[in-house]
Formats: sequence, C-alpha cells, structure tokens
Amino acid sequence: MPYRLHDDLVTSVSALRRALSAAGIGCPSPSLDEDERTEGAHVTSIRYLGGPDAARMADVLAAGQRDRPADRSRTADPAAVVYPSLDRAVAARKALHGVLAEMGVGGLSGVEISGRTQRPVMHLEHLDHGGITRLVSALRADIRPYDHAAKALEKAVRAAELDDFPVPDVNGLRIRLGHVSVATAARLATLLGADPLPGDLAEVPDWPEADAVMDRLVATVKEVTDGGFMDAQLHPNCEMCGHLPTIELGDLSHEVATGLAEALRRSASDQLRITGEA
Repeated sequence: MPYRLHDDLVTSVSALRRALSAAGIGCPSPSLDEDERTEGAHVTSIRYLGGPDAARMADVLAAGQRDRPADRSRTADPAAVVYPSLDRAVAARKALHGVLAEMGVGGLSGVEISGRTQRPVMHLEHLDHGGITRLVSALRADIRPYDHAAKALEKAVRAAELDDFPVPDVNGLRIRLGHVSVATAARLATLLGADPLPGDLAEVPDWPEADAVMDRLVATVKEVTDGGFMDAQLHPNCEMCGHLPTIELGDLSHEVATGLAEALRRSASDQLRITGEA
C-alpha cells in the first residue's frame, strides 16, 4: 500500500505541474519531497510563490471552488510584477490563505524575502495527495474553457488530416502550438480559403518560398478569425545538419484558437458538400 500511495502522489504532482503552468501561475516546478513526510506519507511543496502569482492563485482557486472561470476583466498592475512590494505580497498571502482554508488545505508559510531574488515570496508546503487533488480540481475548473479550445482545435486539425500539426495544449492561459512542416502550413492556409500558391511547392523549399508560405498562413488566420493574431517564425533548412525547414506557430489566444477550429470545421463541411454534389 505505501508504494501505491507514493505512485498516486507522483501522478498527482505531475497533474499539479500541468495545472499551474496552464493557469499561468509562475513558480519553480513542484517536485516530490522524498525526504519529507507527513504522518508517514510523502508530500510535495510549491516554493517561491511571488506576491502577484499568489494573488492570481487565490483568484483562480476561488473561482474554481465556484466552478466558473476567474474574472479576467481586471487589468493587472505591471508595477506589482516588476516592483513587487512586501505589502502586496502580505495582502496576497492573506487572500490565498483564506481560500486554501476553505478548501481544507494548510501549509502556507509566511512571507519572506528570497535570498535568490531579493523579492517577497511564500511557500505552500507539506501537500499530500488529497490536498494536491483539491488544488488541481479547482485549477482545472478555471482553465476548462482553454482546455475545450485546445481539444476542439486538435479535433479539427486531425479531421483535416494535418498529420504533423502539433498537439495543442494550454500554457499560461494560451493555446500552445509548435513546429509544422512548410507543406502542412501551406495546406492549412489552403483549407482556410487562401488564394492558391503560384506554383507547386518544392520538396525542400528555400527561404523566400517558405517565408511566403508563412506570411500566407498568418494573413489567412487573421482573415478567418476576424483579425486574430498568430505569430510565426521560419526555421530554414540546414544542409550541414540535415534540418528541413519548419514554421514555428506561436501561442494563440482562446478566441483565436476557437475561431481557427471553427474555420477548419466549416472548411471540412464545405468539402463534404462539394464532394456530395459531384
């Protein structure tokens, strides 16, 4: 049984890492405290939580307890991030402590000045499997709309048979993508209704050709998502190392990811209709 409890905790710590990252709560990745135990059970800790992230975590957990996303209409004060004050950190600690107490989660330390960064931080210590599970549940309730957007986009690109398209995931309240081949980028833009390419794509496109494909895709995404922005960066081929050219697709907002998935679904429906009429 101890091994089973240990395995469960390892799994829950991994889930906690993903949930914190997805919710945009910045802190060193939680890890298993192998040398610390509470009543014989292994525990973990969230260390070096700054004031702005503690305040964010309090908002997210409170919203998760109500099973609805946190209110993001408030604009964060940039000064609170760049010049974190002790007073702000203490206030954030008070808010977070209150939410954690309602959840039955203890272990939040007082505010201290980090010797590494000289900034006020706090630690959430001695989290057991049950405490982690409650945290992850509340965090996931807040990021659920982003998870839905990522899954909808994944379903749409798989239905379009864009096989090397990266699996979308949630990171920092954005839909994270990654690298695609130039051919896939060209096909995606075509599916979204872009004007045809001037000629056949080379097997290994050179810089101007690959750059034109990238610009075409960015412009098409902007058009089909009503002005949505998708950053992209070209990584050209390298004859020395054998690296083929790829296009790195940047993170998407929830709205752009949702609009892109819907545009792909419309394209698929149109193709089915045209095929049926043929």
